[in-house]
Amino acid sequence: MHNASVSSTTSTTSTTSSSSSTHRPHRRPPRPSRLPPLLTSLLARTHHIIFTRFSLILVLLFISTVLVVGTSLYHMTGASSRLLEANNKLFAGEERLWRRFPKLKKYYAGLYTQVMDKWNVPEFPPRRGGIGGGGGGGDGGEGGGGRGELAATKKSRVFEPYPAYESKSYQEVWEGAYVQCSFGEGRARPEVRVFEGVPEGMPEPAFGSHQVLGLQSDVCFDRYGRLGSYGYGYMPDEGGLGVAVFNGGEREKTVETAHGVGGFPLRKVDWRGVDWRMLQDECGELNKARFKDAKEGGKLTIELKPQNRKRDGKQKKKKKKKKKKLPRNAVLLRTYTGYKYTLNDVANLRSLISELSLLSGGEYTVHILLHVRNKRLEIWDDPNVYRETLTKSGLPREFWNLTELWNEPLMEQIYARVPDTSANWRGATLPDDKGFLRLPQHGVYRSTFMPVQWFSQRHSQYDFVWNWEMDIRYTGHWYHLFSQLDLWTEKQPRRGLWERNSRFYVPAVHGDWDEFVASTAAITNNTIFGPVPVEGVTPILPNPPMGEGEPADLITFNPLFDPHGTTWILRDDTTGYPADPPRRAAIITASRLSRRLLTAMHKENVENGRAMFSEMFPATAALHHGLKAVFAPHPVYMDRRWPVGFMEKMFNDGVDGFTGGRKESVFGKREHNFRGGTWYYNAHFPAELYKAWVTGSKGKEGEIDRLERGGRMCLKAMLLHPIKS
Repeated sequence: MHNASVSSTTSTTSTTSSSSSTHRPHRRPPRPSRLPPLLTSLLARTHHIIFTRFSLILVLLFISTVLVVGTSLYHMTGASSRLLEANNKLFAGEERLWRRFPKLKKYYAGLYTQVMDKWNVPEFPPRRGGIGGGGGGGDGGEGGGGRGELAATKKSRVFEPYPAYESKSYQEVWEGAYVQCSFGEGRARPEVRVFEGVPEGMPEPAFGSHQVLGLQSDVCFDRYGRLGSYGYGYMPDEGGLGVAVFNGGEREKTVETAHGVGGFPLRKVDWRGVDWRMLQDECGELNKARFKDAKEGGKLTIELKPQNRKRDGKQKKKKKKKKKKLPRNAVLLRTYTGYKYTLNDVANLRSLISELSLLSGGEYTVHILLHVRNKRLEIWDDPNVYRETLTKSGLPREFWNLTELWNEPLMEQIYARVPDTSANWRGATLPDDKGFLRLPQHGVYRSTFMPVQWFSQRHSQYDFVWNWEMDIRYTGHWYHLFSQLDLWTEKQPRRGLWERNSRFYVPAVHGDWDEFVASTAAITNNTIFGPVPVEGVTPILPNPPMGEGEPADLITFNPLFDPHGTTWILRDDTTGYPADPPRRAAIITASRLSRRLLTAMHKENVENGRAMFSEMFPATAALHHGLKAVFAPHPVYMDRRWPVGFMEKMFNDGVDGFTGGRKESVFGKREHNFRGGTWYYNAHFPAELYKAWVTGSKGKEGEIDRLERGGRMCLKAMLLHPIKS
């Protein structure tokens, strides 16, 4: 068929040529040459030869140039650009490219392969300067240098991230004396234990950094060291959870031992009959001199450290510095009626309360905010209904006294000026069996922070509220994470902050943090210093301070991106604002919010009837009101060997190398690229990794023995979300 078509085409062309020669138009006859015929012929032949060879040389030079330039460009762009081009097809709905990348294996390495972190050759990402997608395999080389030293002799130690409360340097700054809190009469104090070093080949974070935030990265946590004191590993008749009992190495093949590798004294705490509310109240009372009074709550005191401090050369007497009082923090755990609590949930809640509240002397207070999904229950009219709803909610009894209930009808009453736009909700309508799923404006999905605002209004003693979720886990120590986030975000200057906030920090590509800051500043000079003007919005901080030392009003765990032009389905869910207002968003509502920010959001709802989708509202309120918002680049890991250049371009593929502003943004149709990471609302990898770490099993029968042949898994500190039961 193909040959016949070619023949037909050739024949037609020949016929057309013949026909056109018959009807050729009249042309002017050529001028006669004044040179002799022989000389004319010779010149013509010479000209033809010279021209032909010269043309050939030019063609060859052109081809060579193209090859050289093309080869250079090929090597310059490398795998990253080729894969990015190929991924354009993915955006059109073709097979997801990232699933073809090989999966990493060294997350599942055990304690028998332990090496010093400085000697470790990570399986991924490659060291900066390496070829994208390469990287040390962790099977030898440098990494083997420390194995013998560590694996045979190193044991665990207690991890203590708390300040030296009794030290002179601490007491010179902070008012009031630290008083150790009790866990109840006769009850031991829990502890978290770590192992020095990491299993050989342990990957490094793809995004973010331990070092940048001041988190310790040269130790790792196994399941018993992390959760053992909270009931994991001993029986209920000892006050434990009765799961994954630590047998001291009596098991065949000695996977768990009380001596040698993986051995440590497991501190068993009897949690039977614990009253967390009473313990937190007692702790707060003992340490009340350290904190602002309740009437002082919400007034953020800022001690600025100017970026350019001028000196007049004169010696001045040192004034005695006034001691500071600690701010008060509430940690708000969000849950709902019908949630199925696992034993791991219980251990996680115990660790949050112990590490953040009781062991710190009350620096944090944990509350549980329980969403009553049955709108018909009259929980506000009858105390008995309120109590019965709580007791039947499924929440374990030990946490009842920490819990406050709320429901959507209450939010409708408090924020009545915000119109319910569910009937004409465009851009964020989601398909269901009936055609559209219309969600209420005052519901938990579209207005997650309404009950948080309401909580803040009633608990004015708290300067900050951490909005936290039940399906978040941290393999490290909670106090270490929260306190370092507080310190680091406070130090961040406002200059260029919104620009840094809107990019993923990829150390394998960007280098150290200072290089990342410089490269971000070089992209754009469009720095946002204060409130962004919006019609009808009166900023609460029209002239924000410009120095360091200002506490962050908002801390997020994903970039604060510009949703304009992206394919994020919720980008246009704004109510009561002028058309298409400037805005920012951060996916996943887990965050820390100041009382100042929550009050601004509350007033926008109550006084002005304005609202935005949950993951836009805090960031946008900060943008409009001149408040300080910071994306904290915490360590995020990937489950596959991505080419690092391609990975950076994929996740920072918004306008000018930022994360938002156009349809190619990873926030929207491309968000499936997060599924192999450790932090995103629909990621698959966190549950897979956490299950293997906490149980020793990857899901297949008998997998535990193969997985733990090298000892128990031991992971660096990492935030994992979501972890479902």
